[in-house]
Amino acid sequence: MDDGRYYLVDVTNCDNGSIGYPYTLFLAGYSGVIGSVDTGFYITCSGRNVSFKYDESHIIFYSKAERSIS
Repeated sequence: MDDGRYYLVDVTNCDNGSIGYPYTLFLAGYSGVIGSVDTGFYITCSGRNVSFKYDESHIIFYSKAERSIS
């Protein structure tokens, strides 16, 4: 991004039945994060706790810096 930071966007998290349905997590800022790019993240966002871990396809194509949460 123009501000030099990286942003995690999971557009599938707004699907019916997901924690972000219908749009409560879409591009919402986080209030807390625990973890790392290696172990995965536990993020508090919009009053909800969300976990996220990169799979092999992300690890292969993106550097560790690009996978960090800003």
